[in-house]
Amino acid sequence: MATSVAAILWNPIDADFINRADNAGWDESMLLPHQMELSLVLNASVLATFVVVVTAIIGVLASRRRPNATQPANPSAIA
Repeated sequence: MATSVAAILWNPIDADFINRADNAGWDESMLLPHQMELSLVLNASVLATFVVVVTAIIGVLASRRRPNATQPANPSAIA
């Protein structure tokens, strides 16, 4: 969740820096150091967070569908 909030807050700031540099004839001195890498890392972390959350949800759903190993699958088969 924190990565999503960071991305939501960072993207407008990033766009503003790029627009200012673009309006000044692409004056790279107006950009933050490693501006493009910061954006790339932030977007990659959002993607990685999404993949981890989806994998965790799939794991939880799969574990709930699996019958418990200590109980027989068909209780009437015991009698």
